[in-house]
Amino acid sequence: MKTKYYITLLALLIAGNAFSQDSSYTPDTMRALNPAVYTQDTGLKSAPVHQIGEPKDSVYAVKDTVGEVKAQETNHTQLLQSKRVVDIFKSVDLITILEALLLIFITFTIFRLLNRSNKSAFARRFPFYSTRFVPTLKAMTVVLVLYILINLIFGISKEILLAFLVIIVVTLAVASVPVIKNLIGGFLLTYNPPFEKGDIIQVGEYTGKVTDINWRHTIIVTDNGSNVSLPNSVFLSNPVENINIGNREQLITLEIELPTSIENDSVMNILREASLSNPYLYTRKKTEVFLKRFDALKNTYTYEVNFYIFDRQFYEETVNHFNQIVANKFKIVN
Repeated sequence: MKTKYYITLLALLIAGNAFSQDSSYTPDTMRALNPAVYTQDTGLKSAPVHQIGEPKDSVYAVKDTVGEVKAQETNHTQLLQSKRVVDIFKSVDLITILEALLLIFITFTIFRLLNRSNKSAFARRFPFYSTRFVPTLKAMTVVLVLYILINLIFGISKEILLAFLVIIVVTLAVASVPVIKNLIGGFLLTYNPPFEKGDIIQVGEYTGKVTDINWRHTIIVTDNGSNVSLPNSVFLSNPVENINIGNREQLITLEIELPTSIENDSVMNILREASLSNPYLYTRKKTEVFLKRFDALKNTYTYEVNFYIFDRQFYEETVNHFNQIVANKFKIVN
């Protein structure tokens, strides 16, 4: 299919070139065929002014003369436009055709090389190469080739070229802002990493274990097993907390509201026992249980429990264990 397209394009260019080089359509020949029309002199003559009392035939003769002049001007304009088209084809010689075909061949060669590079180890290591870089490079190549082809055939002024380049640069700059930010973030993570694979980090509302780092994004696995892909640009505008560095323990603060009918000392003992029996308890920190407030309308007490766990990634397990112990104890009490 591509071969037929090339052959058709080549045939059209050669036919246009042959037509433009045909001597039978030179300006001298066209002037000889119709000297009254193909001339720079429009042949306009001053028409006599119709006087009062002249015959109506003179008026009609003047109208016919004006109509003939307008018809000659129309034919003259059409011939000039045809001459411009012929001049354009004259500029397309055999060398121009060969240059255009060579340019098309080079373009498809570049496309083949880029398609092969998508299967390389580099593309697998950096996904942004095949998803963003290669399509952008292909689009730029097509635009550049079209510009060169148009310039070969029609010619383009410096002003048009400058405007063309400005539009391309602005468009690419606007479209590449997210990609550039991700690349900068990936560069910083590579040469000045605040964390490594296997570390547990917290960025904004996301907390999880780092499983993959590349130039485009970083993948973490949260406590509930979800994979979260964080664009590297996030690390440029948000603080990153590496939980593996420094103290990993975390303060757990829980509030429990109970009716006043339950004895206060029994509640305090149950809450203290539930916190001390937790398997993730950090024993170097003190456990606190105290009565926080009393609600006379509801007739309830609100208790607060404070204790530490040795690793904050076990927060959900800690709360679940504490609630189960408290629920079972109060069933026995009731």
